[in-house]
Amino acid sequence: MTWKKTSEKWVIPRNMLLQVLIPTLISSAALSLSNIADAVTVGQRLGEKALAAIGIVTPIYLFYNVIALSFGIGGSIVHAQLCARREELLTPALFRKIAFWTGGISLFLILAGNLFPDFLLRLLAASEEDPELWTMCRQYARPLLTASPILLFSYMLYYFVQNDDDPRRAAQAMTAGGILDVVLNILFVLVAGWGVRGAALATITAQAVSLGILTVHFFSAKGTLHFRVIFGVKDDRPQEIRRYFRISFRMGFASSIGYVFQFCSQLLMNHLLMWAGARELIPGTLYVAVYDLTLNISYLAMPVYSAIGDAMQPAVATFSAERDQESLHMVEKMSLQLGIALGTLVAAVLAILARPAALFFGFREETQLAVAVPAIRIFLISAPLTGILSILLRYCQARGETWYTFIATALREAVCLIPFTLFFGLRDPARIWWVFPLTAALSLLIFQLFLWTRKMKDAFKNVRACRIVMTNNNRELATALAQVEEFCDENRIPPGKAAQIQLGVEELCAVTMQKAFTGRKDEYIQIVLVIEPGPQYVLHIRDSAPFFNPLDLRMEKAQKDMEASIMDSIGVMMVRRQSKFIDYRNYQGFNTMTVVYE
Repeated sequence: MTWKKTSEKWVIPRNMLLQVLIPTLISSAALSLSNIADAVTVGQRLGEKALAAIGIVTPIYLFYNVIALSFGIGGSIVHAQLCARREELLTPALFRKIAFWTGGISLFLILAGNLFPDFLLRLLAASEEDPELWTMCRQYARPLLTASPILLFSYMLYYFVQNDDDPRRAAQAMTAGGILDVVLNILFVLVAGWGVRGAALATITAQAVSLGILTVHFFSAKGTLHFRVIFGVKDDRPQEIRRYFRISFRMGFASSIGYVFQFCSQLLMNHLLMWAGARELIPGTLYVAVYDLTLNISYLAMPVYSAIGDAMQPAVATFSAERDQESLHMVEKMSLQLGIALGTLVAAVLAILARPAALFFGFREETQLAVAVPAIRIFLISAPLTGILSILLRYCQARGETWYTFIATALREAVCLIPFTLFFGLRDPARIWWVFPLTAALSLLIFQLFLWTRKMKDAFKNVRACRIVMTNNNRELATALAQVEEFCDENRIPPGKAAQIQLGVEELCAVTMQKAFTGRKDEYIQIVLVIEPGPQYVLHIRDSAPFFNPLDLRMEKAQKDMEASIMDSIGVMMVRRQSKFIDYRNYQGFNTMTVVYE
């Protein structure tokens, strides 16, 4: 995994990815600690049966993930794309609609969890034949269902805040929640002795704090989603809002379909293990507890991949909206390289420490360790393969290719995971852990076939675009202008329109170089010129300078100094008058100008 420092062509997409990746990795690490806190403290305090109870109730979390991803990821991607196309006035109504549906589902879960708790526990594979296990499952599940608004909104808002140009606050929220979850689990379970109910209360309290931190974003100056805008902007384009809501749900559900099948497969796994235990083929409760252990190991092995997927999403959504295919491919390549290097290292370390990890989760007897340690190592074979697949899925999803994401995920789970689970559960439950690497290998192979199909039918295949990267150098600006002129000639853009485009590039780049750049070597401008249907000629100019809006320059000069640098003001004014649309935004730390010509 190396990138040449001299490769200035990719410096902006690389920096857009890396500056989001670091806080996202921190928040993912904190979230992984939060995810394993319940199992560690409960396992240390109460042992195998309590771990089995957590494993039986875990599908509730998977259901929450389905809802949060369906609304959160899909909605936040559509939000980022709308902002990139300068249609952010539609996003408040879209957010309101998503929040309304999230609240409605939360109310349903509260009623179901309190009116029909026994039915839900039987559905989750709990059995009244073991009163102690039944009681533990009830004590863990009921608070989680009652607190569903806190958990759902916390997960959902994380994605919106991250994609609304505030990844640092999103990372802070998840980090604070994760650390607090660990601390409260120690206090509630190990110190106070509240058992599995204490673990549930620790999770709920920690997520409430995360939700509070995320909510601060909507009162800040960051991004475009503010409470006064969300509740102040009228829904005057209801048909478009409904269309974008359907698109966002389809996009998010394509990502969450994996959790739907995982929910089904985990229910199936728990039922099969308890069934095999009742027939004395295996110690059922121990195997359910070890299955929960492998899930908790996944919380340590997989955050690297989920962090990379989260970090690349804003960049991929932006470059996709701008039709910048070269930057898209660079972000994909970097993400895969990072995932393979970091993820494989984490999996190798965890495999070496498999026995200490099992002891850490409360498996102390040799009979327990004889099952737990091989299960961990077999599972970790699958981690890099599953992680690569998850990065590819998130990349396709951020590009808006929901069909590929949906089909590949459904095939992965329906064709691989559930059949393998049934086969091993009924024929050889003692070796059921091989479900994980077999599923990962076959599903990655299947998805590669879809990727080859996508590349043959790439949506950008016929897009005519010109991409240029330059530094703070007048000679490079002259070269860039020559490339723009050549592109215009090759694509037979009318001479008058070509002259306007070249003027836009020259004036906006020159004023940035003169007024915003400070002379450092790491200052870059990226120019993307795209021919859209119509035809429309869309110019995207992104620079790495400190906050600088060329559109403010004209007003400032007109008021303060009409004689000094008046040519800068006239140049920007001419670009503004010749274009159909021109706008500025600062996104992910980069100044971005969008100019549309007709």
